Order: sequence, then structure tokens, then C-alpha cells
Amino acid sequence: MGARSEVEVVHQPWPVVYDALLRCLPSAGFTIAGTDPDRGRIELETRNTRLTVAVGAVDAITSEWVATSELKLGLFRERHEQKFAAIRDALDRYLATYYG
Repeated sequence: MGARSEVEVVHQPWPVVYDALLRCLPSAGFTIAGTDPDRGRIELETRNTRLTVAVGAVDAITSEWVATSELKLGLFRERHEQKFAAIRDALDRYLATYYG
């Protein structure tokens, strides 16, 4: 079914971003289906969507995360943007609370 990706830059070291995503995404409605801390990958699921988030370092104090979303059903393609926004918002709130 159509996959979409989005890249975001975060001004925190990548281990902080990876840990923050693991902590904040379940409360944002995502089920963590798998993790690979050595590669900075997190596999997520919602009822209709599978997502993979990869976190990496840009430099010592900046990270980027890439989310790739694939719908389980070919309907409701606007949900890609909704899922990306939910990840971004959950991470922003977590980082502002604990690192802001």
C-alpha cells in the first residue's frame, strides 16, 4: 500500500531522542512492535498503520529521526500526516518536559 516518510531534526543527542521516543510514543497511541537500539530503530503499529522510526546523529548535539509509514489498508492516506504529527508532538512535549 503506499508508504510515506518524513524527516525531522531535533537539537538533542540521538540517545536522548531514541529514549524519549520509546517513552512517549505508547502514550500517544502507538504500540511498540520491536526495537533495535544498536541501529536506533523502533517499529510501531497502530490499528491501521505500520511505522518504522530510525534515529541517528547529525553531530554530537543534533539528531534526526526518519519515520516511514505504511498503511495496512489502502484507505485514508491522510493518516500518514496524522501519524507523523502525533510522533512529532509527543516527542516535542516529552523533550520540553524533561530536557527543556
